[in-house]
Amino acid sequence: MLNKRLDVIKKNYYINHNEELYKEQCAKTLYLPDKLVAFCKEHEIEIRLFSSENGPSQTWYFYFKKFSLGDFESNYSTEFVLSKLADIFLIRHLIEIPLKDPQRLFPSILSDSDEPFCFIQADFEAIMRETFQTEQSFSRMSISKSEEEVEGFVIMDDDTKYSSPIQSFSLAFLDLFEENLRIDR
Repeated sequence: MLNKRLDVIKKNYYINHNEELYKEQCAKTLYLPDKLVAFCKEHEIEIRLFSSENGPSQTWYFYFKKFSLGDFESNYSTEFVLSKLADIFLIRHLIEIPLKDPQRLFPSILSDSDEPFCFIQADFEAIMRETFQTEQSFSRMSISKSEEEVEGFVIMDDDTKYSSPIQSFSLAFLDLFEENLRIDR
C-alpha cells in the first residue's frame, strides 16, 4: 500500500506537474489526535512542532522525561512526520546517551530506530498506530524505506550536470517543486 501511495504522489504532483493541487494540499494544517495530546500531558512529554509553513508535511518532536540511574543517563525522543500529499507517516524513535569518559571522541551516543527504546515510547507508538494505521488506514514508512531511491526521479545540478537520486522520504515529506527535478518515465 505504501508504494501505491508514493506512486500517487509521483503522478498527481510531479509527473502531471500539478502545482496548484500541490499548493492546496500544502496549505492544510494537520493536528495531532486529542488522545495523543492527552497522553503526552499525562506523562509530561514535551511536544514541539517543527515544520515549514505551507510545506508538504508536518513534523513533531516528542521529548520524554530524562532517565537517570546513578551516573547513567539517557534521553528519549520521537520524531513523527505526517504527509499532506498522501496518507503516509513516519515514526523515528531516538535515544541519546551522554558519554562521561574523558577520552571520548563524541559527547554522546545517538541512535534511531523504527522500534521504541523504552516502554513509554512503545505506549506512545501504540496510540499513533491505532490512530493512523487502524482508524485512518495510513501507511507507515519505515526508516529503511525512507532511504530507498525513487525509481525514475533525480535532481539535476545545472552547473555540474550531476544528478542525485530522490529518496522515498523526500518524495513523501519534502518540497521537490523547488528542486531541479528530472523525471525519467
